[in-house]
Amino acid sequence: MKAEISLKNKKYFEIFIGKRVLKEEVFNSTGEIPVYSANVFTPFGFLDKSNIKEDDFKYDYLLWGIDGKFEFNIIKAGTIFATTDHCGAIKILDKNISPEYLLYELEIQSHILGFDRTLRPSLTNMESVSVKIPFEKERPDIKLQKELLNQYMSLNKIKDILKAEIEDLNNINL
Repeated sequence: MKAEISLKNKKYFEIFIGKRVLKEEVFNSTGEIPVYSANVFTPFGFLDKSNIKEDDFKYDYLLWGIDGKFEFNIIKAGTIFATTDHCGAIKILDKNISPEYLLYELEIQSHILGFDRTLRPSLTNMESVSVKIPFEKERPDIKLQKELLNQYMSLNKIKDILKAEIEDLNNINL
């Protein structure tokens, strides 16, 4: 059975936007803590300390950029980082929810909802998003999430192969 869970459900997630970080703070820092902004894959820079509470790093996170391309990045538990006000974060409070599975579910939702530069994935808009999580009895089923994730990945590989073949066909000169 799959249950639909809102990202604002505090039993499973904590969702927030980072704090403003100025370029001069990054340039004047000698720290090694990556700070993420709209680009959730490449740090905006590095800081001496994080703007996230220290005990929160025992959880996995999904980051998303609220401007530009709507993409997600997983930050694994134990990794210290910081976020700017152009970066949203979803702290996964339940260890039975796979961050990889959640990422795929959110990618599906992003296509359905049509988040882009016009309809931005702001905190308010993201709080209205729900994801489907498989459950076993009263808790998320991590084993089934991993099985579904493998199926998603297999389908994505097939999709990539088909895209490449279509591109090859389009490049043939008749």
